[in-house]
Amino acid sequence: EALMLGLRTAEGMALDAIRERTGVDPSSGRERALSRRRERGDVALEGGFLRVPPDRWLHLDAIVADLF
Repeated sequence: EALMLGLRTAEGMALDAIRERTGVDPSSGRERALSRRRERGDVALEGGFLRVPPDRWLHLDAIVADLF
C-alpha cells in the first residue's frame, strides 16, 4: 500500500524505506513489469526513489495496476 500511495506523489517512494519498514524488497516479483515500465518512461528510478514522471500522471492507475 505504501508503494502504491508513494507512486502518486511527485517525490515518489524510497524503496529502501519500504524495505526497512516491512522487511520486504518492494521490487521482488515485479522486475519484469518495472523493467517494461521503465523502458516506456512510465516510471523512473532515481536516487533510490521510484517515481512516475509528471507527464505520465494521467496514466497512474494503469501503471500501478500493472505493477501490482
